[in-house]
Order: sequence, then C-alpha cells, then structure tokens
Amino acid sequence: MLLALFMLPVGLMAADIDIDQLTLDMDRFEQQGLAQYAPNAFQQARTLLARARSDGDASHGMDLIEKAREKFEEAKSTADTFRSRYASLLDLRHDLSQALAALPERTRSPDDIVSLHQLQAESELHRAIQFMEEGKLNISGQAARKAEMHYRRAIENLLPELADAAKRTLSRAAFQGAKRYALHTYAMAKAKLQELLDFIAHRSPQLPSRPADAIRLAERAERLAREVRVLRRDQASFESVFEQQRQFRLKIAEMIGMDIDKRDPLADIPEEKIFSGIRDLKRQIEQERIARERAIRRLAKKHQEEIEAMRQQWLAASSQELAGLKEAFRAKLERETFESKRLKRLREIFGKEEAEVYANIDGSILIRLKGLKFPSGSSRISSQYNDLMKDLKEALEVYGERSVRIEGHTDNRGDLKMNQQLSLKRAEAVRDALIRAGIDGSRLRALGYGEVRPIASNEFAKGREMNRRIDIVIEAPKK
Repeated sequence: MLLALFMLPVGLMAADIDIDQLTLDMDRFEQQGLAQYAPNAFQQARTLLARARSDGDASHGMDLIEKAREKFEEAKSTADTFRSRYASLLDLRHDLSQALAALPERTRSPDDIVSLHQLQAESELHRAIQFMEEGKLNISGQAARKAEMHYRRAIENLLPELADAAKRTLSRAAFQGAKRYALHTYAMAKAKLQELLDFIAHRSPQLPSRPADAIRLAERAERLAREVRVLRRDQASFESVFEQQRQFRLKIAEMIGMDIDKRDPLADIPEEKIFSGIRDLKRQIEQERIARERAIRRLAKKHQEEIEAMRQQWLAASSQELAGLKEAFRAKLERETFESKRLKRLREIFGKEEAEVYANIDGSILIRLKGLKFPSGSSRISSQYNDLMKDLKEALEVYGERSVRIEGHTDNRGDLKMNQQLSLKRAEAVRDALIRAGIDGSRLRALGYGEVRPIASNEFAKGREMNRRIDIVIEAPKK
C-alpha cells in the first residue's frame, strides 16, 4: 500500500512527460510532410495517444502510450521505405510543383493536359501509398509507375512554357548586367535553359531534372545584378558576399531545426522566418520548462500530503495492525525466497549457449533462446533443437501457474510486413512444439514483432544475428 501511494503520482507524471514528447515527435513528423506516406498507421498512433491522454489509469495509460509509440515507429518505417523505394517518383512530383509555381500567371482550362496528368498522377500516388501500407507491394509498385509516367508527361507538356519564361527572364537579367554582376548564376540559368531546349528539340532524351530552376536561377541573376549595380563601387565580389550570407542563413536555420531542401541550389530561408523560428523555439522551451516546474511542484505537494497522511495512519495504528504488517512482511520474505530459488532452478536448466535468463523489475522473466536458429525465410524448427525444446518445457513447468508470451523478432533486412509475418510464424512454431510436448496451450500466446524491437544495431552482421531471436516471457504473477 505504501509503495503504491508513492508510485502512483510518479507514474502519472511519467505518462504526462511521455505523451508530451511523443506528441512533439508526431507534430514534427506531420509538419515535415512525412505523415502523408503512412496515413493509416499515423492516424492510429494519434488515436492511441489521444486515448492515453484521456485515460485516468496510469498503468493502462502507459500501455496505450507504448502502443502509440509502436504504431508511430511503424508509420516512420513505412514512410522511410516508401520515400526510399520511390525517390524518383517523389522527385518528379516536386519538380512539377516547382514548375507550376514558377509560372503563376499561367492560365489553366478544364481540359488542360498538364492539369489532367497532374490529377491522375496524384490519384495513382495515393493508391501506391495505400497499397504499401496494406503490404500489397506489387500493386503499389504498379500504381507508382503509373504516377511517375503521368508526372513525367505533365512536365514534358510544361517545358515549352518554362523555356519561354526562362528566355524572357534571362533577357531581363542580361539587361540589368547579370553577365557581369552575377556571372555564375547567369551561366547556371543559361545551362539549365539549354537542357530544356535540348529536350524539346529532341537533342537529348533525358528529361531535365528541376526544370523550374531555369527560371528561378534567371530571376536570381536578375535580382543580384540589380543589387550589385546599386553597390557597384564596392570592390568585393558581390555574388560571393550574397552567397556567404545565404549559407549563413541556412546554417542558422539548420541549427534551429528548420526544414531545408538540400537538393535545391537556391535554397534560402528569409531572415524574418529565422527570427520567427528562434522565437518559436524559445517560446517552446520556456513553455516546457514552466510545465515541468508545475508538474514537479504538484508532485512535491502531493507527496507531502501523502507523507502526512501516512504519518497519521502510523500514529493511529493499533498493535494488531502492526502485527499484521509484521506477518505480511514475513510472508513477503518467504515469497521472495521461494521466487529466488525458482529463478536459480530456471537458470540451471539451460546450458550457456542455449539461452539467457533475465529477471525483470515487474516480476516477469525473459528467456532469450539464443541457441535456437531458423533457416532464412523459414519457420520450421529443426530436430537438432529437440533437447533445447525439452529444456524449455521443463523451464515453463517450473512456473506452471503463469502465462507465457512467445515473441518472434527479425532483423531489418527485407520487407517490414513480411518480417512481421515471419516472426509470428516462428513464434507460433515454438508454441505448437511446446503444446505437442504437453504444455497447456491456454497458457501460451505467440506474438510477432518483426524488426521493430531490435536489441542491437542492424548495421553489422553480428547485430542482425542478435536481432533474429525468439524471446520467451514468463509473465509476472497476477496481483
């Protein structure tokens, strides 16, 4: 009872901090535009987190937070996989978006071929994302290829307009003296325009990447030329000065966590936006500091009240209550002695290379079957592990009154969904083997976590081998 009184406020406070941190992580993920690549998993994570925030039970709330975190990790993994697998598709999408933005006065009719291809491409892109989340990789790939084709067609039809606009902008830049005052940027704009013209005239089969850069670079050259003409008496290299200023702004923006397109040769962040970002960051830090100070004060006050209440209880306790506490302590000591002996017996069952046994704080016990290996892609248990399975059966009989979780894990090689399914099949194979050996199946539950719970780095072969494992969790005794 005393322990529970101390632990409850701490659990509530820990839950609040976990929720706040996870909320910040999810907000950042969404603001970066990554949630669109795993919308279902991300929405499920949001729902679980909202339920955890409204749940008054600290223990249940922590379970919901853990589930929300797992679902969020799934969303991040899915988004990373999609962006990596279909990087060229997303580059084309970005290129079309930039090209349309570079032509703000462009008139569009209902039958505009560019708009039609763009709409079709967006539809196929969303289908590719949906099927990726559902694990239907072949259909997802087909939709992605269709989307890429439509984005490409839209850009091809837009190139003549982009080339004409770039020519006009380059002419204005030349009139302002860009050939002299912004030589490098002007040359880049001309080279980019030439890429567009070569493709349009069928001199080059390669669709130009980032075609809007022809206009954007020409506009930059024109702007630099105007500014340099105002300062033309200065002997310094004006383009170098402006470029240094831009790089400095980007460095500051990166340090405060602002999103930067590193593919963009003209990436820039206005000073006012940097100031705004710094102010927002300071405000966020201050809010978090105030919130934590308030939580600490609430916790201290609650602890003080509980300590005073417990002191009054002890002062009013009768000799019978004290005797009851003594008896309870004796019984607890006996239980702990019994559990210590059982744990020692459990560790003696397995050989050094068969398994590792860990006692968890919550009273559960982890048996890590490091001696059990499966062939690649297989869930069949070889007969060479018969002795190990017998030892495992004996170990579970030592704790015959407890439920057992059989958890399958893989490394991160291969598809996320297939890894999860393979890990579940391997866990089920161990469960079925134990049932055949005489263990009550109602005690056993098989779970597959795939690659989401690594215990070592997947960057190295040894780490991947450690991550491919079966964990047997003898659950804590029921209260």
